Amino acid sequence: AMAIVSDPAALAAYSDKARKKFVEAIEKQPKQAAHAWYNIGLIDLRRGDAGAAEKAWKKTLSIDAKYFPAQARLAELEIRAGKRAAAVARLESLINTERFQPEARNILAQIALEKKDYQTAIKHARNVLLGDPDNINAYLNLAIAYFDQGLIDQAGLIASNALDRNPKAAALHN
Repeated sequence: AMAIVSDPAALAAYSDKARKKFVEAIEKQPKQAAHAWYNIGLIDLRRGDAGAAEKAWKKTLSIDAKYFPAQARLAELEIRAGKRAAAVARLESLINTERFQPEARNILAQIALEKKDYQTAIKHARNVLLGDPDNINAYLNLAIAYFDQGLIDQAGLIASNALDRNPKAAALHN
């Protein structure tokens, strides 16, 4: 299931199969249930079902209340629902607890990019990469921050470096 989720083309073609495998994993490996529910939420969100994603992430937190990626994703849903201030406060609380928390920092970087606050976006992306040097979303946020400032060479270098790590990262090719 993780191989499917990690490959955008496979996920597009086999999201039902991946979801089914995560459900099977919950039954077979209850200790990994929080991680499986989190990934089910990601699949549901990618399929456009925010309600199902929210349920999956709440299930994740019912198993492990400190599962930060699920907390960050629920905050992302709050932003979509127009509850930006509360969600941003929640995300900042997460990064104050876990400095390199990738989901929270990537969401905060995207918010900063919307505001054209490039230095904040760069700060969040760099912090993600310190904790997770293969995080494609952080590379994408960093490349966009440089590109939007007209720093084309830096943006290209960031994208090229990320594509060396993950040649199938469609967003970076774009």
